Amino acid sequence: MTQRNEVNTIVRTNKKMKEYLEILNSSDRKCVNFTDELSSLEFMEWDGCILVKQNTSSILPDQFIPNQFFQDRTGFEASYNHIHLNDYYEEIAENNPIELLQIAIMTLGQWEKYFKSNFPHKKFSTIISFDGEDCIIRFITERLYEPSWIADNINSYNEALLISTV
Repeated sequence: MTQRNEVNTIVRTNKKMKEYLEILNSSDRKCVNFTDELSSLEFMEWDGCILVKQNTSSILPDQFIPNQFFQDRTGFEASYNHIHLNDYYEEIAENNPIELLQIAIMTLGQWEKYFKSNFPHKKFSTIISFDGEDCIIRFITERLYEPSWIADNINSYNEALLISTV
């Protein structure tokens, strides 16, 4: 499913994600209240990549060099910029993990605003994957000269996927 909203954001979901979104949107569900544990995350630009600042940021080399693990910058970003929400919201993960999905959607909305404001010349994809227990969010910079990191057929993935491109 592909949707476009008023700010030129394209959202794609696979069948599994649609099922989880229907649960979240059901009338008897309440909006989760949470303190934004992820609001303290900072972003940085490094050799054509936008990265979440992490403890390992200080050991990044001067420039990106393709290797056996990361053939391009997009693959490097996808790996470096992945965050397991279960690590930030352990109690929610244990008691009602689908609420992690709601937190992920809210977080990606904040990230997208930040990216549009601070990197208006770049195009980003923000990605949520959810397997019913573990929820991972990540983002990548879309590059015309590198292959897409996400397969065209997102229904082929085992986990639920939501991909938003801004």
